[in-house]
Amino acid sequence: MGRYVDVTTSINLDQRPGWMDGAGVHPALRLGAHLATLHLALATSPIRGLLADRIALLAAIKILSRAGRTETLADLRDMRMLDEPAGPAAPILSAWTWLSHLPWEETAATRFRRDRSVVGKEIADPRHLSRLQSVTFDLGLRDPTRAANLAFSSGAAAALSCPLSAAGTVIDATIELPVPVRLFAIDYVIGRCCGWPLPIYSLGLGRRASPEPHFEAIAEILLAGVVEATRILHPLTARASDLLAATHQVRTAQRHAVTARILAQDAVCPAGLCDLLPPRHSRRLLLRLVNLGALRELTGRPTYRLYGL
Repeated sequence: MGRYVDVTTSINLDQRPGWMDGAGVHPALRLGAHLATLHLALATSPIRGLLADRIALLAAIKILSRAGRTETLADLRDMRMLDEPAGPAAPILSAWTWLSHLPWEETAATRFRRDRSVVGKEIADPRHLSRLQSVTFDLGLRDPTRAANLAFSSGAAAALSCPLSAAGTVIDATIELPVPVRLFAIDYVIGRCCGWPLPIYSLGLGRRASPEPHFEAIAEILLAGVVEATRILHPLTARASDLLAATHQVRTAQRHAVTARILAQDAVCPAGLCDLLPPRHSRRLLLRLVNLGALRELTGRPTYRLYGL
């Protein structure tokens, strides 16, 4: 098991120039500064998988709320525990969960600097084409031809080096499509452009009006999403530090593997650790971490409990 990075030595998200939050600063300039701050913080953070998972759930809640649904974070967590989630919220939950599980990789700008001939020739990542089509179909895009075209255009937009240009391209190309399909495509493109699986556009849009292709409107929504992601990251970083410290106080042989699992996703259940520990031992370990103040029980139920930071 590799050594963890001490999250207490990560970037301090409070130590940023005051001009970043000035009222007269253009949203695009503020967005770039906040993106750089968040990028540096995530580069050394062992909880970025957890952050992506948590943000995906919160973004899904906001999208469901736009459609008049009332699912809560607890509801979506319970749905996740089912092998095949069902119900009206299932397609959106599955789509944004898939986004959160995409790889952390180099940005489109990095590819552009390394080889300018790459950008513009990429059509789409072949690993994602079929999945993009199936997800957009589940979200309401029933025309196979339009779904295929959207998958290819999303891949081309994701190859752009500027997240604002990438988002604008997709927003223009999806004006007549259902809102969940549009938001999914936008989040996918921005995530691949930035090299991280964070659906920050949907997180920032919330219950506002439909996406607009204007440069400043995109920057404002992305800025709201990045600021919200940073706000979520801050307490999770402190809790992760407590968990890593508490890990040394337990004697279970698989404690480091269990800790890595906890830091990689929004919530875990004892049954989800069966590949590491017998159910009885995993329950005892999770309860021990709760008693040490390093972990939280998230449901308040006596059975079918979920644990996380």
